[in-house]
Amino acid sequence: MRNSDSSKQRNRLLAIEPYFGGSHRAFLENLRDLSAHDWELQTGEPRFWKWRMRSFPLSVAERQRKWWRTANPDDIPLPDAIFATSMLDLPCYLGHLSQALTDPQATQTEKRYCQHLLNIPIALYFHENQLTYPISPKSTPDFHYGYSNLCSALLATEVWFNSDYHRRDFINAAIQFVNKMPDDHGIHQLDKLEDKSRVLPPGFCWVGASENARTEAAHQIPSMSRQPLRIGWVARWEYDKRPDRFVELLAKMDGEGCAFQLILLGPRSDDVSELKVIEERYADKILFNAKAESTEEYRIWLQQMDYVISTADHEFFGIAVCEAISAGAIPVLPNHQSYPELVPAECLYDTYDEALAIIRNNLDSKKRRSTKTACQEHLKSYESQRCVENIDLAVSRIIDPSKGQ
Repeated sequence: MRNSDSSKQRNRLLAIEPYFGGSHRAFLENLRDLSAHDWELQTGEPRFWKWRMRSFPLSVAERQRKWWRTANPDDIPLPDAIFATSMLDLPCYLGHLSQALTDPQATQTEKRYCQHLLNIPIALYFHENQLTYPISPKSTPDFHYGYSNLCSALLATEVWFNSDYHRRDFINAAIQFVNKMPDDHGIHQLDKLEDKSRVLPPGFCWVGASENARTEAAHQIPSMSRQPLRIGWVARWEYDKRPDRFVELLAKMDGEGCAFQLILLGPRSDDVSELKVIEERYADKILFNAKAESTEEYRIWLQQMDYVISTADHEFFGIAVCEAISAGAIPVLPNHQSYPELVPAECLYDTYDEALAIIRNNLDSKKRRSTKTACQEHLKSYESQRCVENIDLAVSRIIDPSKGQ
Protein backbone atom coordinates (compact mmCIF):
# COMPACT_ATOMS: atom_id res chain seq x y z
CA MET A 1 0.00 0.00 0.00
CA ARG A 2 1.01 3.62 -0.52
CA ASN A 3 3.24 5.26 2.05
CA SER A 4 0.88 7.92 3.38
CA ASP A 5 2.96 9.71 6.01
CA SER A 6 1.27 13.11 6.04
CA SER A 7 4.33 14.71 7.63
CA LYS A 8 6.24 14.33 4.38
CA GLN A 9 5.71 16.68 1.45
CA ARG A 10 4.08 15.06 -1.56
CA ASN A 11 5.86 15.86 -4.80
CA ARG A 12 4.87 15.14 -8.36
CA LEU A 13 7.24 13.11 -10.53
CA LEU A 14 7.23 12.72 -14.29
CA ALA A 15 8.65 9.21 -14.85
CA ILE A 16 9.94 8.42 -18.35
CA GLU A 17 10.69 4.78 -19.21
CA PRO A 18 11.36 4.00 -22.89
CA TYR A 19 11.44 0.22 -22.27
CA PHE A 20 8.39 -0.51 -20.14
CA GLY A 21 8.62 -4.27 -19.65
CA GLY A 22 10.02 -6.99 -17.41
CA SER A 23 11.85 -5.77 -14.32
CA HIS A 24 11.74 -2.15 -15.58
CA ARG A 25 7.95 -2.22 -15.56
CA ALA A 26 7.69 -4.08 -12.25
CA PHE A 27 10.03 -1.59 -10.58
CA LEU A 28 8.24 1.51 -11.83
CA GLU A 29 4.74 0.23 -11.07
CA ASN A 30 5.85 -0.79 -7.60
CA LEU A 31 7.43 2.61 -7.07
CA ARG A 32 4.25 4.36 -8.18
CA ASP A 33 2.08 2.21 -5.91
CA LEU A 34 4.21 2.41 -2.76
CA SER A 35 5.65 5.91 -2.97
CA ALA A 36 4.60 8.84 -0.82
CA HIS A 37 4.87 11.00 -3.94
CA ASP A 38 2.64 11.16 -7.03
CA TRP A 39 3.97 9.61 -10.23
CA GLU A 40 2.93 10.15 -13.83
CA LEU A 41 4.31 7.38 -16.06
CA GLN A 42 5.15 8.01 -19.72
CA THR A 43 6.41 4.82 -21.29
CA GLY A 44 7.43 2.98 -24.47
CA GLU A 45 6.98 -0.54 -25.76
CA PRO A 46 9.38 -3.23 -24.37
CA ARG A 47 10.83 -4.30 -27.73
CA PHE A 48 13.74 -3.34 -30.01
CA TRP A 49 15.73 -1.77 -27.19
CA LYS A 50 18.22 -0.10 -29.51
CA TRP A 51 15.41 1.54 -31.42
CA ARG A 52 13.77 2.60 -28.14
CA MET A 53 16.97 4.40 -27.13
CA ARG A 54 17.20 6.11 -30.51
CA SER A 55 13.56 7.02 -31.19
CA PHE A 56 11.91 7.50 -27.82
CA PRO A 57 13.33 10.97 -27.00
CA LEU A 58 11.57 12.38 -30.07
CA SER A 59 8.54 10.13 -29.60
CA VAL A 60 7.82 11.16 -26.01
CA ALA A 61 8.60 14.85 -26.65
CA GLU A 62 6.18 14.94 -29.58
CA ARG A 63 3.57 13.06 -27.57
CA GLN A 64 3.87 15.60 -24.78
CA ARG A 65 3.79 18.64 -27.08
CA LYS A 66 0.72 17.35 -28.91
CA TRP A 67 -1.14 17.05 -25.61
CA TRP A 68 -0.05 20.48 -24.36
CA ARG A 69 -1.18 22.12 -27.62
CA THR A 70 -4.82 21.28 -27.03
CA ALA A 71 -5.07 20.88 -23.25
CA ASN A 72 -6.51 23.38 -20.83
CA PRO A 73 -3.56 24.84 -18.86
CA ASP A 74 -5.43 24.18 -15.62
CA ASP A 75 -5.56 20.46 -16.49
CA ILE A 76 -1.77 20.12 -16.80
CA PRO A 77 -0.10 19.54 -13.42
CA LEU A 78 3.50 20.72 -13.32
CA PRO A 79 5.94 18.04 -12.09
CA ASP A 80 8.54 18.87 -9.46
CA ALA A 81 11.19 16.59 -10.98
CA ILE A 82 11.83 14.16 -13.82
CA PHE A 83 12.70 10.53 -13.16
CA ALA A 84 14.12 8.75 -16.20
CA THR A 85 15.94 5.49 -16.72
CA SER A 86 19.20 5.16 -18.60
CA MET A 87 17.27 3.89 -21.62
CA LEU A 88 16.39 7.55 -22.28
CA ASP A 89 18.89 9.62 -24.26
CA LEU A 90 18.48 12.61 -21.98
CA PRO A 91 20.34 15.28 -24.06
CA CYS A 92 18.29 14.28 -27.10
CA TYR A 93 15.00 14.48 -25.18
CA LEU A 94 15.77 17.88 -23.66
CA GLY A 95 16.90 19.13 -27.07
CA HIS A 96 13.52 18.28 -28.55
CA LEU A 97 11.79 20.10 -25.70
CA SER A 98 13.93 23.20 -26.16
CA GLN A 99 13.02 23.31 -29.85
CA ALA A 100 9.49 24.27 -28.83
CA LEU A 101 10.74 27.51 -27.30
CA THR A 102 11.60 28.93 -30.73
CA ASP A 103 8.88 27.17 -32.71
CA PRO A 104 6.47 29.85 -34.05
CA GLN A 105 3.68 27.26 -34.18
CA ALA A 106 4.02 26.26 -30.53
CA THR A 107 1.31 27.50 -28.20
CA GLN A 108 2.06 29.47 -25.06
CA THR A 109 0.96 26.51 -22.92
CA GLU A 110 3.34 24.27 -24.87
CA LYS A 111 6.24 26.67 -24.39
CA ARG A 112 5.45 27.16 -20.71
CA TYR A 113 5.46 23.44 -20.03
CA CYS A 114 8.63 22.76 -22.02
CA GLN A 115 10.40 25.59 -20.23
CA HIS A 116 9.31 24.15 -16.90
CA LEU A 117 10.66 20.67 -17.73
CA LEU A 118 13.97 22.19 -18.79
CA ASN A 119 14.36 23.86 -15.39
CA ILE A 120 13.46 21.11 -12.90
CA PRO A 121 15.86 18.50 -11.41
CA ILE A 122 16.35 15.18 -13.17
CA ALA A 123 17.15 11.82 -11.57
CA LEU A 124 18.59 9.25 -13.97
CA TYR A 125 18.18 5.62 -12.84
CA PHE A 126 20.54 2.90 -14.07
CA HIS A 127 19.07 -0.61 -14.18
CA GLU A 128 21.89 -1.39 -16.63
CA ASN A 129 24.36 0.52 -18.76
CA GLN A 130 25.66 0.01 -22.26
CA LEU A 131 29.32 0.69 -21.48
CA THR A 132 29.74 -2.55 -19.52
CA TYR A 133 26.74 -4.68 -20.50
CA PRO A 134 28.22 -7.86 -22.05
CA ILE A 135 27.61 -8.10 -25.78
CA SER A 136 26.56 -11.30 -27.48
CA PRO A 137 29.35 -13.27 -29.17
CA LYS A 138 27.32 -12.83 -32.35
CA SER A 139 27.32 -9.02 -32.06
CA THR A 140 29.87 -6.28 -32.59
CA PRO A 141 30.36 -3.45 -30.08
CA ASP A 142 28.49 -0.20 -30.68
CA PHE A 143 29.91 2.38 -28.31
CA HIS A 144 27.36 5.03 -29.26
CA TYR A 145 24.86 3.58 -26.80
CA GLY A 146 27.39 3.61 -23.97
CA TYR A 147 28.36 7.17 -24.78
CA SER A 148 24.67 8.14 -24.79
CA ASN A 149 24.46 6.72 -21.25
CA LEU A 150 27.50 8.77 -20.23
CA CYS A 151 26.18 12.02 -21.74
CA SER A 152 22.82 11.48 -20.03
CA ALA A 153 24.55 10.89 -16.70
CA LEU A 154 26.62 14.06 -17.06
CA LEU A 155 23.47 16.09 -17.71
CA ALA A 156 21.30 14.65 -14.90
CA THR A 157 21.00 16.34 -11.52
CA GLU A 158 21.73 13.03 -9.81
CA VAL A 159 22.54 9.54 -11.07
CA TRP A 160 21.09 6.57 -9.21
CA PHE A 161 22.40 3.02 -9.53
CA ASN A 162 20.72 -0.21 -8.46
CA SER A 163 23.89 -1.51 -6.73
CA ASP A 164 27.25 -0.22 -5.59
CA TYR A 165 28.92 -2.69 -7.93
CA HIS A 166 27.04 -1.10 -10.83
CA ARG A 167 28.00 2.41 -9.73
CA ARG A 168 31.70 1.55 -9.52
CA ASP A 169 31.57 -0.47 -12.72
CA PHE A 170 30.04 2.35 -14.75
CA ILE A 171 32.28 5.12 -13.41
CA ASN A 172 35.45 3.06 -13.96
CA ALA A 173 34.31 2.19 -17.49
CA ALA A 174 33.53 5.85 -18.17
CA ILE A 175 37.03 6.87 -17.10
CA GLN A 176 38.60 4.24 -19.35
CA PHE A 177 36.29 5.15 -22.24
CA VAL A 178 37.02 8.87 -22.04
CA ASN A 179 40.78 8.26 -21.76
CA LYS A 180 40.68 6.41 -25.09
CA MET A 181 39.15 9.39 -26.88
CA PRO A 182 41.45 11.37 -29.19
CA ASP A 183 40.76 14.65 -27.33
CA ASP A 184 38.32 16.56 -25.10
CA HIS A 185 39.06 14.38 -22.08
CA GLY A 186 38.58 17.09 -19.45
CA ILE A 187 35.19 18.35 -20.59
CA HIS A 188 33.43 15.23 -19.32
CA GLN A 189 33.91 16.21 -15.65
CA LEU A 190 33.86 12.65 -14.36
CA ASP A 191 34.71 13.79 -10.85
CA LYS A 192 31.35 15.60 -10.72
CA LEU A 193 29.65 12.50 -12.07
CA GLU A 194 31.02 10.47 -9.17
CA ASP A 195 29.99 13.12 -6.65
CA LYS A 196 26.36 13.09 -7.79
CA SER A 197 26.07 9.30 -8.03
CA ARG A 198 24.01 7.39 -5.45
CA VAL A 199 23.11 3.76 -4.78
CA LEU A 200 19.36 3.16 -4.54
CA PRO A 201 18.42 -0.51 -4.99
CA PRO A 202 15.11 -1.18 -6.75
CA GLY A 203 13.97 -3.63 -4.10
CA PHE A 204 11.92 -6.78 -4.60
CA CYS A 205 8.63 -8.21 -3.37
CA TRP A 206 8.97 -10.92 -0.73
CA VAL A 207 7.66 -14.18 -2.16
CA GLY A 208 4.61 -15.90 -0.72
CA ALA A 209 1.79 -17.95 -2.17
CA SER A 210 -1.77 -18.29 -0.90
CA GLU A 211 -2.78 -21.39 1.07
CA ASN A 212 -5.06 -22.46 -1.80
CA ALA A 213 -2.13 -22.26 -4.17
CA ARG A 214 0.05 -24.30 -1.81
CA THR A 215 -2.63 -27.00 -1.54
CA GLU A 216 -3.03 -27.13 -5.30
CA ALA A 217 0.73 -27.31 -5.78
CA ALA A 218 0.94 -30.29 -3.44
CA HIS A 219 -1.23 -32.24 -5.86
CA GLN A 220 0.50 -31.03 -9.02
CA ILE A 221 4.21 -31.13 -8.15
CA PRO A 222 5.72 -34.62 -8.13
CA SER A 223 8.10 -35.93 -5.48
CA MET A 224 7.33 -33.42 -2.77
CA SER A 225 9.98 -34.82 -0.42
CA ARG A 226 13.26 -32.93 -0.08
CA GLN A 227 15.34 -35.82 -1.44
CA PRO A 228 16.96 -35.55 -3.84
CA LEU A 229 17.98 -31.91 -3.61
CA ARG A 230 16.08 -29.43 -5.73
CA ILE A 231 18.32 -27.15 -7.77
CA GLY A 232 16.76 -23.99 -9.22
CA TRP A 233 17.66 -21.69 -12.12
CA VAL A 234 15.84 -18.32 -12.34
CA ALA A 235 17.89 -16.29 -14.82
CA ARG A 236 17.34 -15.48 -18.47
CA TRP A 237 18.74 -18.24 -20.70
CA GLU A 238 21.13 -15.87 -22.43
CA TYR A 239 24.87 -15.61 -22.98
CA ASP A 240 25.57 -13.14 -20.14
CA LYS A 241 24.06 -15.51 -17.56
CA ARG A 242 26.47 -18.24 -18.75
CA PRO A 243 24.15 -21.27 -18.94
CA ASP A 244 27.16 -23.14 -20.37
CA ARG A 245 28.74 -22.96 -16.91
CA PHE A 246 25.52 -24.22 -15.37
CA VAL A 247 25.79 -27.27 -17.64
CA GLU A 248 29.37 -27.81 -16.47
CA LEU A 249 28.41 -27.48 -12.81
CA LEU A 250 25.56 -29.98 -13.19
CA ALA A 251 27.95 -32.42 -14.87
CA LYS A 252 30.34 -32.10 -11.94
CA MET A 253 27.53 -32.65 -9.43
CA ASP A 254 26.30 -35.68 -11.35
CA GLY A 255 29.81 -37.08 -11.70
CA GLU A 256 30.39 -36.84 -7.96
CA GLY A 257 27.18 -38.65 -7.15
CA CYS A 258 25.15 -35.71 -5.93
CA ALA A 259 21.47 -36.60 -6.41
CA PHE A 260 19.39 -33.65 -7.61
CA GLN A 261 16.23 -32.56 -9.36
CA LEU A 262 15.86 -29.45 -11.49
CA ILE A 263 13.45 -26.53 -11.53
CA LEU A 264 14.29 -24.48 -14.62
CA LEU A 265 12.57 -21.10 -14.74
CA GLY A 266 13.47 -17.91 -16.56
CA PRO A 267 12.72 -16.44 -20.02
CA ARG A 268 14.14 -18.40 -22.94
CA SER A 269 14.03 -18.71 -26.71
CA ASP A 270 13.47 -21.94 -28.61
CA ASP A 271 17.11 -22.43 -29.57
CA VAL A 272 19.06 -22.36 -26.30
CA SER A 273 21.68 -25.04 -26.90
CA GLU A 274 22.59 -25.38 -23.20
CA LEU A 275 18.97 -25.98 -22.28
CA LYS A 276 18.71 -28.70 -24.90
CA VAL A 277 21.77 -30.40 -23.40
CA ILE A 278 20.20 -30.33 -19.94
CA GLU A 279 16.92 -31.71 -21.31
CA GLU A 280 18.74 -34.60 -22.98
CA ARG A 281 21.06 -35.49 -20.09
CA TYR A 282 18.72 -34.99 -17.15
CA ALA A 283 15.22 -35.57 -18.52
CA ASP A 284 14.34 -37.80 -15.55
CA LYS A 285 15.53 -35.15 -13.07
CA ILE A 286 13.51 -32.19 -14.40
CA LEU A 287 10.49 -31.22 -12.29
CA PHE A 288 9.66 -28.04 -14.21
CA ASN A 289 11.14 -26.49 -17.34
CA ALA A 290 9.34 -23.41 -18.67
CA LYS A 291 8.76 -19.74 -18.17
CA ALA A 292 5.99 -19.67 -15.57
CA GLU A 293 2.65 -18.54 -16.96
CA SER A 294 1.73 -16.47 -13.91
CA THR A 295 3.30 -14.81 -10.92
CA GLU A 296 1.53 -17.28 -8.65
CA GLU A 297 2.90 -20.29 -10.53
CA TYR A 298 6.37 -18.74 -10.53
CA ARG A 299 6.31 -18.24 -6.77
CA ILE A 300 5.04 -21.76 -6.15
CA TRP A 301 8.04 -23.21 -7.98
CA LEU A 302 10.43 -20.88 -6.15
CA GLN A 303 9.15 -22.32 -2.90
CA GLN A 304 10.09 -25.83 -4.02
CA MET A 305 13.79 -24.98 -4.47
CA ASP A 306 16.46 -26.03 -1.98
CA TYR A 307 19.18 -24.07 -3.78
CA VAL A 308 19.16 -21.31 -6.38
CA ILE A 309 22.28 -21.33 -8.54
CA SER A 310 23.76 -18.59 -10.67
CA THR A 311 26.74 -18.91 -13.00
CA ALA A 312 26.34 -15.40 -14.44
CA ASP A 313 29.04 -13.20 -15.88
CA HIS A 314 26.76 -10.22 -15.49
CA GLU A 315 24.42 -9.10 -12.74
CA PHE A 316 23.85 -5.43 -11.93
CA PHE A 317 21.40 -6.25 -9.11
CA GLY A 318 19.60 -9.63 -9.07
CA ILE A 319 15.87 -9.39 -8.37
CA ALA A 320 15.14 -12.99 -9.40
CA VAL A 321 17.80 -14.34 -7.03
CA CYS A 322 16.43 -12.20 -4.19
CA GLU A 323 12.94 -13.59 -4.79
CA ALA A 324 14.23 -17.17 -4.72
CA ILE A 325 16.09 -16.57 -1.45
CA SER A 326 13.01 -15.00 0.12
CA ALA A 327 11.08 -18.12 -0.91
CA GLY A 328 13.53 -20.29 1.03
CA ALA A 329 16.25 -21.27 -1.45
CA ILE A 330 19.88 -21.21 -0.35
CA PRO A 331 21.93 -19.15 -2.83
CA VAL A 332 24.99 -20.53 -4.59
CA LEU A 333 26.37 -17.46 -6.35
CA PRO A 334 29.57 -16.28 -8.05
CA ASN A 335 31.83 -14.16 -5.88
CA HIS A 336 31.63 -11.09 -8.10
CA GLN A 337 29.26 -8.57 -9.72
CA SER A 338 26.48 -7.45 -7.35
CA TYR A 339 26.17 -10.78 -5.52
CA PRO A 340 28.49 -9.97 -2.57
CA GLU A 341 26.08 -7.15 -1.69
CA LEU A 342 23.12 -9.54 -1.53
CA VAL A 343 24.25 -12.62 0.40
CA PRO A 344 26.70 -13.70 3.14
CA ALA A 345 30.21 -14.68 2.01
CA GLU A 346 29.55 -18.35 2.84
CA CYS A 347 27.18 -18.53 -0.14
CA LEU A 348 29.68 -17.20 -2.70
CA TYR A 349 32.03 -19.29 -4.84
CA ASP A 350 34.99 -18.80 -7.15
CA THR A 351 35.28 -22.41 -8.40
CA TYR A 352 32.91 -25.29 -9.05
CA ASP A 353 34.45 -27.13 -6.11
CA GLU A 354 33.51 -24.22 -3.86
CA ALA A 355 29.97 -24.19 -5.30
CA LEU A 356 29.58 -27.87 -4.46
CA ALA A 357 30.99 -27.22 -1.00
CA ILE A 358 28.19 -24.70 -0.33
CA ILE A 359 25.65 -27.38 -1.19
CA ARG A 360 27.38 -30.09 0.89
CA ASN A 361 27.74 -27.75 3.86
CA ASN A 362 23.98 -27.32 3.96
CA LEU A 363 22.79 -30.90 3.63
CA ASP A 364 21.94 -31.10 7.33
CA SER A 365 18.40 -29.79 7.86
CA LYS A 366 19.37 -27.72 10.90
CA LYS A 367 22.28 -26.11 9.05
CA ARG A 368 20.07 -25.49 6.02
CA ARG A 369 17.49 -23.66 8.14
CA SER A 370 20.22 -21.58 9.74
CA THR A 371 21.72 -20.58 6.38
CA LYS A 372 18.31 -19.85 4.88
CA THR A 373 17.44 -17.57 7.81
CA ALA A 374 20.78 -15.75 7.61
CA CYS A 375 20.35 -15.14 3.88
CA GLN A 376 16.81 -13.85 4.31
CA GLU A 377 17.89 -11.51 7.09
CA HIS A 378 20.65 -10.24 4.80
CA LEU A 379 18.00 -9.24 2.27
CA LYS A 380 15.65 -7.41 4.63
CA SER A 381 17.03 -4.01 3.63
CA TYR A 382 16.20 -4.77 -0.02
CA GLU A 383 12.46 -5.27 0.50
CA SER A 384 10.37 -3.05 -1.76
CA GLN A 385 8.89 -0.82 0.92
CA ARG A 386 12.27 0.08 2.40
CA CYS A 387 13.79 0.74 -1.01
CA VAL A 388 10.86 2.91 -2.08
CA GLU A 389 11.16 4.92 1.14
CA ASN A 390 14.83 5.55 0.34
CA ILE A 391 13.96 6.63 -3.19
CA ASP A 392 11.26 8.93 -1.79
CA LEU A 393 13.86 10.61 0.43
CA ALA A 394 16.22 11.00 -2.53
CA VAL A 395 13.40 12.54 -4.58
CA SER A 396 12.67 15.06 -1.82
CA ARG A 397 16.37 15.90 -1.59
CA ILE A 398 16.90 16.71 -5.28
CA ILE A 399 13.77 18.87 -5.25
CA ASP A 400 14.79 20.61 -2.03
CA PRO A 401 18.57 20.27 -1.44
CA SER A 402 18.19 21.83 2.00
CA LYS A 403 16.91 18.41 3.18
CA GLY A 404 20.55 17.27 3.08
CA GLN A 405 22.06 13.88 2.30
